[in-house]
Amino acid sequence: MKTRSSSYTPRHLAKDSRDTSRVIRVNAGISALAVTAGLAFALTSVGTPTTALASDVDVSASSVDATSNGGTSTQETPNSTATQSPAAPSVDSANAPDIASSQTSPEIPSDSQATPTNASEPQVNDQQASTSAQQSQSSATDDASTVATSPQSPESTPSVHCQAHVQDKGWQDEVSSSANQTEAATAGTTGQGKRVEAIRVSLVDANGNAIQNAIEYKAHVANQGWDASWSRDGQTAGTTGKSRAIEALKFRLLDEYSQLYDLFYRVHIQDYGWLDWTSNGDAAGSVGLGKRIEALQLLLRLKGSNESPTTGGNAYIEHSGISISSHVQNVGWQRNATANGQTSGTTGKGLRIEAISAKLGSGYDIDGGIEYRTYLQNSGWSSWVANGAVSGTTGRGLRVEAVQFALQGEIANAYDLYYRVHIANYGWMDWVLAGTDPNSISGTTDLSKRIEAIQLYMYKKDSTHKPSSGIGYVSAAGVSYSAQESNGTWKDSANGRVAGTTGKSIPLVAMRATLDPGENDITGGITYSVHLANIGWVDGQSNGAVAGKSLSINNIQGVRISLSGTLARFFDVYYRVHSHNLGWLGWAKDGSSAGTSGLNFPAEAFEITLVPKGNAAPGNTSLAFYSEKTYYGQPTSTMNASQARVRNSAFSTPATPGGYCAMWVTNVVSNAGYGHYSGDACDLYRSYCTSSDLKQLKVGMIIAVSTHPHTYAGSIYGHVGIYIGNGLMRDSVYGYVRQISVKDWIAYYGATVRPKWGWLGNIKLA
Repeated sequence: MKTRSSSYTPRHLAKDSRDTSRVIRVNAGISALAVTAGLAFALTSVGTPTTALASDVDVSASSVDATSNGGTSTQETPNSTATQSPAAPSVDSANAPDIASSQTSPEIPSDSQATPTNASEPQVNDQQASTSAQQSQSSATDDASTVATSPQSPESTPSVHCQAHVQDKGWQDEVSSSANQTEAATAGTTGQGKRVEAIRVSLVDANGNAIQNAIEYKAHVANQGWDASWSRDGQTAGTTGKSRAIEALKFRLLDEYSQLYDLFYRVHIQDYGWLDWTSNGDAAGSVGLGKRIEALQLLLRLKGSNESPTTGGNAYIEHSGISISSHVQNVGWQRNATANGQTSGTTGKGLRIEAISAKLGSGYDIDGGIEYRTYLQNSGWSSWVANGAVSGTTGRGLRVEAVQFALQGEIANAYDLYYRVHIANYGWMDWVLAGTDPNSISGTTDLSKRIEAIQLYMYKKDSTHKPSSGIGYVSAAGVSYSAQESNGTWKDSANGRVAGTTGKSIPLVAMRATLDPGENDITGGITYSVHLANIGWVDGQSNGAVAGKSLSINNIQGVRISLSGTLARFFDVYYRVHSHNLGWLGWAKDGSSAGTSGLNFPAEAFEITLVPKGNAAPGNTSLAFYSEKTYYGQPTSTMNASQARVRNSAFSTPATPGGYCAMWVTNVVSNAGYGHYSGDACDLYRSYCTSSDLKQLKVGMIIAVSTHPHTYAGSIYGHVGIYIGNGLMRDSVYGYVRQISVKDWIAYYGATVRPKWGWLGNIKLA
């Protein structure tokens, strides 16, 4: 590993120049060698061209040293270049005396040094020294011949040279590494927060000459992207004078050098430090993070070398494969576009995406683009747009309900784009693969569901980490059903319409139902169970099978319906029953009971519909089912206008002074327009209350007892109130009007006599 001063001009950048000062230093070393080795060697050295000595001095010096030790071994010195790249030999004046000393036989004292001769060591005379020098020169010639015919020998190994242009520093010293070096030289800086802005890289032979068509490289520059073309053999990649950081690099050897050698490299990037080693054309650094390269290292290795560095998967961090911006309800365009796998939009805030804009990032060294379209509230699919154009609307408050993306150009042959959306009440849908066919739609249509967030991710075609595709798109689904009447007639219906009849008192005796999945590629079924008179709940049936006995004696009174499979992930099933004597009850859903049981109220009709998860129910959901334990009078949903007038009067008529309950009741009925009737609660009980059957309790009836033990007045005059529906009643006590459940009222006041109900004045309102 060598470092040259910045004033030094590499020989491959100025081929015809000669470093004359370097030749002088070499001649000085050779002269010292001649004095100590003998006259014959000195004469030989004089006959050798100066330029040859400048390039071959290291080899000759090594040969002389070997000869001085009997030719059996080579003694290396700290300044010997035998173990370094021969491409850039370095001998300076400061080290020349050391070279001379190491090459002078210890048995021969020099003129300036009177070293005693060791009697036990052989003496070397001038003739022997001359012979030894000639042999050494011949050996060097043989070695040089061997190097020329062995391209992979250490003497012929090329080296890779790199120079970095650094923020605030300019072009730094050139550094180099050869296949013989164990450590890589570093170009750039670490720990200073300085960006590398440009680089020059070349391959240099053993004589220091640049090798043409040997190496090429390209840079990914901040706010600019990858270089349009490769730089080669010392050309500049990157920029200078623009304050733009290099964020990623690629290097590769060419021609025969790519067959003989591997080029390894790694980079030091902002906030991450040194990334893993990579090699031979793969990217190093990052894209999409805005992180500068601060330093880089290159290593040249023979193919299959055991000293090659270990490469890793963290050599290149890519986060700008694709970016997307979203226009969000109450927010507008989000400040920052999001990249691979990041979320655009919001979750958990209930905010709709209204428009999007997407484009490919600069991290791809390949031609191509991206196109996309959106499905909009009230207007459906928009036209396809591409590469940063806006799809959707702004300022109109319209939600995006579905999206579709597709890659364009060559990039579609190298990469796959996956995406998914976060939908109101559904959460994250499954990933889908980009394309123009219906399977590439993500979101919903005809379900009135807003997209709240989007994620996109680019994967190489051969990636083993791609997500599993699943259900990314849901559209409207339907349900068909039939009701069999007691006369044997089947009445067909679908999607929330009535199956059966109302107002004719015709009981239902059987039912069946099937699903219509529409455009959905989802699985699932529908299961239904019925409550039959004189039997109770029976086992459920599914997907078109008949539930029920088709007998009047076993008429249907209640139903339970549920969905199965993935269909249940996206839809609720709602249903309601029209019961005899009650009319339409509330909507039940997903397996809850609807209708009645134990009240002997046959079902006369029903409705079924599928509703997207989280959407509003198709109607009122209270009091969908009654049993003998839960039924405490007619529900308000089935009352008529006359009953409603009395009920409304019960809310508007004020309490009577002194809490006279019977007076308040007669005022309510009178205010509703149905006459005035006098008497205390005991009188009303005896005159008009005729039933204690809860199935007969109607909205607008009075409920009374003739006596109760809780007050002295109550024990004499009893107590009375008005039923207002849904198991509730109102009465006047202690100067105010209260509301109480029928169940609690009966339990409290029914301690002495059984409570009864009926129409005041015997005027039947229903």
